[in-house]
Amino acid sequence: MEDNSPYQASLTPPPISAKEQRPAIEVPGEITRPIKYLWVMGFIMSGVALLVALIVFNSMYQGFKRGDVAGLAVVLAVGGLFLDAVVYAGLSWGIRRTSRAAACILFGYYLVGQALFTMQNIGSLIFRLSIMAIVLIFLYRGTRATFAYHRHVTQRRSEA
Repeated sequence: MEDNSPYQASLTPPPISAKEQRPAIEVPGEITRPIKYLWVMGFIMSGVALLVALIVFNSMYQGFKRGDVAGLAVVLAVGGLFLDAVVYAGLSWGIRRTSRAAACILFGYYLVGQALFTMQNIGSLIFRLSIMAIVLIFLYRGTRATFAYHRHVTQRRSEA
């Protein structure tokens, strides 16, 4: 068989030796723990938004069947809640990969969403503010931790 035959298997590149691989950088738990809490909380917020969307859809659909609610109102309300769930999940995935941009966007998105929700005067204001305070603490610490993570990794790579 010829050497340039298209039916012959090509040569595989040699594996990368252990010396050529970049060593893993140890990151302290004080940095990684708030990041983990942030992305877990983001996925929980996504799940809550999805659950609320399903509850709102069910109640609005029942009203739509009775003729109390317009179909466009159902689509807009439930679509917005599903969009929240998708945005929270996507940003949480980015935070899990230690993205500073995703952490900052999630922080701002949550603040804007809660400000709009608070202006509608739905539910107890004291309860909402207490939940917001807890979530904002996690958001703030996790966002700062993503910046600390990248600073730590850059510093360790420059030392090596």
